[in-house]
Formats: sequence, structure tokens, C-alpha cells
Amino acid sequence: MFRFQFRRMLRCREFRAAVLLAMLVTCGNLLRGAWSSHGMDASRILSAGEWYTGNGLSLGWSVFSALWPFLVVLPFATSFIGEKKDQIVVPAVSRGSYGRFMVSKVVVAGLGSMMVIGGALLAELLVSYVIYPVNHNVQLTGYQSGNFIRHLLGTNQMYRSCNPETPMIGFYIDSPFLFELVYVIINCGFAFLCGCTISALSLCMNNSRIALFLPLYIIVYGSLKLRTILWDKAIAANSVFVNPYWMDYLAPFGIGSQSGVYVAIVCGILAAVTVGCTTLGIRNGFRAVQG
Repeated sequence: MFRFQFRRMLRCREFRAAVLLAMLVTCGNLLRGAWSSHGMDASRILSAGEWYTGNGLSLGWSVFSALWPFLVVLPFATSFIGEKKDQIVVPAVSRGSYGRFMVSKVVVAGLGSMMVIGGALLAELLVSYVIYPVNHNVQLTGYQSGNFIRHLLGTNQMYRSCNPETPMIGFYIDSPFLFELVYVIINCGFAFLCGCTISALSLCMNNSRIALFLPLYIIVYGSLKLRTILWDKAIAANSVFVNPYWMDYLAPFGIGSQSGVYVAIVCGILAAVTVGCTTLGIRNGFRAVQG
């Protein structure tokens, strides 16, 4: 059943459209970097990791992060709604076989999201480190500048932070490439979890594929608005700022103050929703199929 669902995902138009859109963003970012550095002295060209879409300070990330929820949902997370709408017969020899069929659909949806997000970022990361130099030129003017050091350590913050330092700062200094690769893996893991969650939600919904795109966008942009509120409050009231914006956890060098406890809570809630909705969807769906 897993192989059947996986092959079906690879053939569906939505998955291919998501791959194309993700690659257009990352390739466009590469071309923008090549154009910006054309004719520039080699010693002044920014280091490879600075051009990369996965860098939280890059223009590419501002575009990619805006599309991130859409790219997670599009590949296969809405497939069950489409099957119900088209009245495709689901095998229901037993509740066990029906359950395995639905679980495989949820897992494959997560894999599709992971492949789209991770594939685009990994491909661009590898190409960036091939065509651009690896040097000490960064967007914050250079490794030796006080501004760069203060940004990494978080000593330039105007608010109290739960974790002021750039996450994995030692890893970044030792190997920028592996540091960026870790963030690709983080994106893959979170995309997989979100893809599974949205697919599980679809098992409990009626014929509304568009509605499945709303939860992630509401949560992501709601957390962005909440970040602004908490940030202003932290500055005004000298309270501790904990960053709630999901996208800041998926790319380095954005707004800091990131909490591991917050990440654990978010992932735990998503996992619980996935398991709960999958269980409920299998129970109700099997009853409906049996008539």
C-alpha cells in the first residue's frame, strides 16, 4: 500500500507543480546572486552560504518562507479529499487493511512535503558551494567585524532573550556548509510533520481542498503577528522574549530568542493532532465504506 501511494504521489500533478515552484524560487535566487556578483572582484563576492535561499537574511528566504506552507500542503496532503470527491473506491476488506491504506497515505503526504522542501534547498545549497567562493565575506560585513560577532552572540539585542546566541554557533564557525545542511534536515523534518498533520486532517473533512491550505497559513502568519506583539512587549516591559514565529526556527540568522521547549511543544501538538485525526478518520471512514 505504501508503494502504491508513493508511486501515485510521484505521478500526480500537484506534486510536480510543487517541485517546479520550489525549484523556480531557488533557481531564481541563484540567478539573482550570479547577476549581483557578475563583474565583481572575487575577493568581494559574498561567501556561498550567504547567497543560499536557506539563509534567513537572504531575499530568497523571504520568498521561500512565504510559500513554505503552500509547498507543504500541495504535493499530496489533499489527495484524500480529491479521491472522495471523485468517488474513488478505497479498499476495505477489513478495518486493518483500511487503516494501513490511510496511514500509508498520511506518511506519503509527509514524505512528499519533505521531498519538495528539502530537495529544493539541498540542490541549491550544493550548487551554491560549487559556484561561489567559501570565504569570510558575510552580509554583516565580515567575520572580524564587531557587528557580526554581536549578532552571533546576541549582545546587540534591545530585549531580554531566552537564548540570545545564534543556535549551534560553534558548528557554524567550524563548518558553515554542515551548519546549513543541518537546517535543511530541520526543514525536512518539520515539513514531513506538517504534511502528515494536514493529510490527517483531510481524513476528517468533507470536500474542501482549499480549506486544507488555511491551517498552516493561519498558524504561520499568526505566529508572525504574535512575534511582533511579544517583541514590542519585551522591549517596553523588559520581559523575556520567546520567539513564536515558526519560520525563524527553519533558517539561521533571523530573529533570535528561540526556545527548544517551544519547539518540543509545537511538534508534540502536531504529532498528537496527526495521530488523533488519523485514528478518527480511519474509524469513521471504515464505517462509511462498509455502509
